[in-house]
Amino acid sequence: MEFNHERILLIFFLAAVVFSSLQPSVGRDDDDDCRPVQCRKGGPIVRFPFRLKDRQPQHCGYPGFDLSCSDFNEPILSLPDSVQFYIKQINYTGKFIHVQEQGGCLARIRYLNLSSSQFDFSGSSRDINLTIFSCPSSSGSGDLELDRFKTCLDDPDLGRRRMYYAMGSDWSIDLVPILSCTKMYNVSGLPSNDVLFKNYDLTLDWPPLICGDCDSQRKYCRFVNNSLGNQTECYGHIELPNRKTGKLH
Repeated sequence: MEFNHERILLIFFLAAVVFSSLQPSVGRDDDDDCRPVQCRKGGPIVRFPFRLKDRQPQHCGYPGFDLSCSDFNEPILSLPDSVQFYIKQINYTGKFIHVQEQGGCLARIRYLNLSSSQFDFSGSSRDINLTIFSCPSSSGSGDLELDRFKTCLDDPDLGRRRMYYAMGSDWSIDLVPILSCTKMYNVSGLPSNDVLFKNYDLTLDWPPLICGDCDSQRKYCRFVNNSLGNQTECYGHIELPNRKTGKLH
């Protein structure tokens, strides 16, 4: 049986179509599981390297980026030593998050150990050491000098009977009238003297190698299929939330 030139080309074309259909495509089946989500309408968008662990499979997030939703539908990041932060903003291009503790006071900052997490304080300063003093509420009444060091810390059992002040560990004790106060503890390696002020905006960075410049290209990020280690790749095109409703499409 003789084949003409057109039939040969047709056979090669059909074979190529069948072969390509058997290859993994850019739109993998697991992409639908990892679509961006929110804890609430208008809240921070959660996508790779983050994932909501109660709503997305494990492969949808990078190790150490697991989030959950609070009772108030705010995304929560749980770090070592049981320190939990409410995430106020996620900046995927700059690779940083803005976080606070519930109530706006970083009361558990002294337990924070970032060395075993994927995050670090934003900026270069991590050499602030503070000493926390507990004082009778009357000791700082009307004292503008002492009021400068008043923190947002409190003791629910004591109510307003005690006030808590943060002072540089290397400052002279003569700078402030704390004779009636009790030294509580030291906090070291902080990014600022102001971390214990009400509603302090704590910024944490994550490593720039995770997802590279995917967001700058307006592309999503994911694990490389069947790769060794935690290699990531860019794919697709990022969809923005609806401007009117704040919901994802």
